[in-house]
Amino acid sequence: YQIDKSSNSYSGSDDIVLISPIDDKKRTESPYEQVHINGKFGTQHKITKQFGLPTIYDEIGFFYENEYAKIKQNKKVGLALRNGKILIEPNYDFVELPKSKQKKYYHVGQNGKQGLLDSNFKIALPIIYDFLQACYSCNDSPNIYLVAQSRKFGIIRTNGVEILPIKYDHISFLMPGIIRVGTGKRKYGAVDSTGKFLADTIFTSIMPKSDVKLIELKISGGKTKIGLMNFSGEIVLQPIYDEIGRFENGIAQIWLDDKQGLIDERGKITINPVYDHIFYRKPNYTVKSNQKYGVLSADGKKLIPIDYDLIYPFDNIFYFEKNGNKGLMAIDKKVIKSLKYLEVTPANQFLVIMENKKYGVMDSSGKIIIPIIYDKIKTNSLYNNDGLIDAEKSGKSYILDRYGNEYDESLLIRK
Repeated sequence: YQIDKSSNSYSGSDDIVLISPIDDKKRTESPYEQVHINGKFGTQHKITKQFGLPTIYDEIGFFYENEYAKIKQNKKVGLALRNGKILIEPNYDFVELPKSKQKKYYHVGQNGKQGLLDSNFKIALPIIYDFLQACYSCNDSPNIYLVAQSRKFGIIRTNGVEILPIKYDHISFLMPGIIRVGTGKRKYGAVDSTGKFLADTIFTSIMPKSDVKLIELKISGGKTKIGLMNFSGEIVLQPIYDEIGRFENGIAQIWLDDKQGLIDERGKITINPVYDHIFYRKPNYTVKSNQKYGVLSADGKKLIPIDYDLIYPFDNIFYFEKNGNKGLMAIDKKVIKSLKYLEVTPANQFLVIMENKKYGVMDSSGKIIIPIIYDKIKTNSLYNNDGLIDAEKSGKSYILDRYGNEYDESLLIRK
């Protein structure tokens, strides 16, 4: 063989084939090539011209690095090497190759049924199933498969041992090691990868919570109720709640009979659902009960008693109203600033204030940033992310920035 190592190319006649040097890490080119004679396919050695696969096949697929390819003859599929060795006789409706080095089984179909061949191309699971699919999400084992017969589903090992008998109407995979099973119409349970039941088939929905390591359970008895289960199958929150919110910083709200409470990421109740409303502002919670407001910590400790007419939290300061008094106070209830304005409306990190039928804006420290000279300030605009505030004065509309600068709305282009 003539080899030009510098250019990785060959020269000479067409009979000379490039063979990579021994120290070359790249895949060596096969000496066999596919040939097509009289409408049939086979393989032939490039140099000796000897046939590997005889030209009797209707189709030969792509040859993988391990030198095998699918072959088709009379609409039946098999598997063969380039050199002509038949690994799987072309007797099957389809042959699916292993999808990874760990999954060493060949999925085959024959006469409308499906089964498995092992790495030696012997029958691992008989070809008797209507449906067969590897449980890639089941656990780390390559030997677990979802199967179906007569519209019923089960899970079986490649040695024929059943993990779940073929009697379920629904089977799907929630996460590695946890499988959802269903019987009848919307009756679901959960099992682990050994077939051990984690939850009985009594729930209308079983879904993992995306923001925490818990599984949400729903059960219907006229009205849907929600609970939580951990990955070990322990129900950490009984399915009696009307709603469970998203977890933020390991805490989520729960609703029961129009009352709100809090749970942690283990499903443990930290604040009982007895409040009309719970509003989170780091790191504490403002609660409302019987038209009165207070402040609790995440573990339910009362920081500010629930006897205020209104409490609105800023970062570390609270706007309050109590017995006709208004002002700003700290978490220790010490009044930082008393406010004598007729009307005060909290909005985002600001307070819209009114005096003598004119409006302005105060920040959470008590500093006036927009003078009290406007006939109207649109409270909703204080929630905009562009830092601009809509206002009206003497029948004209203005845009204000949060430094108090005033712009004619007709001259300003906003995104």
